[in-house]
Amino acid sequence: PQCVFHKFGPSMSDSWLQFFNFFGLFWLLFFIEALGEMVLAGAFAGWYWTMDKNGDFENGGVFQSFKRTFRYHLGTLAFGSLILSFVRMLRLILEYVEDKLKEYGEDNPLVKCIACCCKCCLYCLEKFIRFLNRNAYIMTAVYGHSFCSGARRGFSLLAQSNVRALVLDKVTDFILFIGKIIVVGLVSAATFATFSTEVTSSLKINLNYH
Repeated sequence: PQCVFHKFGPSMSDSWLQFFNFFGLFWLLFFIEALGEMVLAGAFAGWYWTMDKNGDFENGGVFQSFKRTFRYHLGTLAFGSLILSFVRMLRLILEYVEDKLKEYGEDNPLVKCIACCCKCCLYCLEKFIRFLNRNAYIMTAVYGHSFCSGARRGFSLLAQSNVRALVLDKVTDFILFIGKIIVVGLVSAATFATFSTEVTSSLKINLNYH
């Protein structure tokens, strides 16, 4: 009898299981991100709509917002993160196909152009869905809508005042960017001061920064 080599590596079922593992990972990560966004939106809305700022915040605070989100809006978060997970998996599949084409030496310029256009379209689609999801979560945290109702109302509100929303969005992004730079700068300065004085002097270590 002759021994014939068939295959070495994971089977088809293992490949499908890895695919579902990636999908579940993306869904979980996007769900956690959406949970944080809605909790913060609920906390800010509770503080904003409370007339007596000096009294007790019955509907305000992060903990109260987390309780409302966990009790009433988990389905909204799951549905929004599910849509985003599908788009991310499409991007991942496109990256896999592109790697296989490079592996088999398919250097057709037309194929590269189509792949690049598809990657750009999926990237823009993911950004748009992220933007739509964030506004849907805000409307849900404020008014208690479902995902579709919150997304529709949030999008119509932004469409009515698109210039103001664009300016506020860019100003907010710039302020967050400045805050990140300040935090990174302070942590870097504190780390440099710590490691260049106490630790190095006690251990008699000369640091070479070049």
